[in-house]
Amino acid sequence: MSQAPQIPKYNDPNTKFSAFSYTDHSKRGWMTRDIWTSYLKKVRSDFVPVIPGTNIKDRVNKILLLCDSYPVHFCDEALNLAKSLNIKLLKIPPGLTDACQPLDCRVFWCT
Repeated sequence: MSQAPQIPKYNDPNTKFSAFSYTDHSKRGWMTRDIWTSYLKKVRSDFVPVIPGTNIKDRVNKILLLCDSYPVHFCDEALNLAKSLNIKLLKIPPGLTDACQPLDCRVFWCT
């Protein structure tokens, strides 16, 4: 069994971090099925690619992705795609997004 890769420490001077981002949006600013499935593919291909020499279904390649309860995140198409990419979608319970997803308070603002 292979050893899971270690996440580098941010303050490690031997670690080089590169900032990159991905954005997409609909005309109205809502998440759509096409945007969400495109995002899931991008997560697997660019942000957390399969470790060379391993199979996508290996435990070391599992991605746990926290999602709010917006229906598009858990539609059949998204669930099937996530499963094929070895991404486990974890639903934040309704009403707890601000507690479990700090960007909602720190970046997007809480009321």
